[in-house]
Amino acid sequence: RNQAHQAQCGLLNDATSLETGNRTVGPQRRAFDRDAADMKGDQLGDEAAAADQAGNHGEAIAKYVQAAEELLKAVDSEDDPAAKQVLRGRCTEYMARAESLKHGLPPTSQAPAVTGGGVAAEPAAPAGTRGAVAWLRTSWANIKPKVVRLCNDLRSRGAFSHAAEFNATLLNPIQRARAISVKSFVAELRQTITLNPPHPEAGFLLWNSLAFWFAIAETIAWLLFGGNAVQGVAGVTVSYCIAYFLYWIFVHSQEKWYTRRALLFTASLTIYYIFSAIGGLIMIVPAVLNGCKAAATAIICVYAWKLDALLEQPDIITQAGQYAPALLL
Repeated sequence: RNQAHQAQCGLLNDATSLETGNRTVGPQRRAFDRDAADMKGDQLGDEAAAADQAGNHGEAIAKYVQAAEELLKAVDSEDDPAAKQVLRGRCTEYMARAESLKHGLPPTSQAPAVTGGGVAAEPAAPAGTRGAVAWLRTSWANIKPKVVRLCNDLRSRGAFSHAAEFNATLLNPIQRARAISVKSFVAELRQTITLNPPHPEAGFLLWNSLAFWFAIAETIAWLLFGGNAVQGVAGVTVSYCIAYFLYWIFVHSQEKWYTRRALLFTASLTIYYIFSAIGGLIMIVPAVLNGCKAAATAIICVYAWKLDALLEQPDIITQAGQYAPALLL
């Protein structure tokens, strides 16, 4: 216990020099794996929390100190200011808990919330408005670096630069219906329902657009039945964002990491719409529209799966957006 206490005191006195000193050494001494340091710090934090809750204060202090040391290494290798702030916050949390244990604070009163596998868990939401605000701030601080990295990756891949093309695909079913006879349009629609279009992208674009228009119709019905206008606008906005990102992922991105997750999301959305349709049978119009959205999303899921499968056959992948100007020529 005395040895752990000495190590903790030494880190408190030299934390600044440890972080600053690592910045001044040569590149070879800084060539450790940042992610490994972060993971090791969290693993030690898990072990410290377990020892803390078990009442083994000496072991907990030593491991909190070691966890803080590893996180300081990760801070030194991190370039993102937001990520640095989060890492420093966790380091401070571990050191504060070690200091509290040194002064005999009960083990469960301030123990950091951690889970197995070296992943920091979100703290439980405190009671009261002020506590809820503090919990939200802490939770946002924990996930902010991941959100920032994801947004930067999406921006670098052009995820936010295809709105005009996407808006054109939303109008294509209407323009197509006006350009040909109703009978021909119904025949083309039936072709996509039976999963036999000229190309999976054609079916995907058509039903992705129809799903959005079903959402518009559902919002209109919602307002006619006395629904809240703000909720209606929010629903349309969410539907537009979902349709846009599905369009970007399967037509422009063609990245497996995104397509696989989008497939899982689309399947989950289909199940949600099915249950919404069943639960809304007391009001027939919303139930029918939810059923239409469920069917459209299910068809989208099938075509998304087909497009995802085509990524493994680059010789037959079409140019992105090839079927966007005219869906079913």
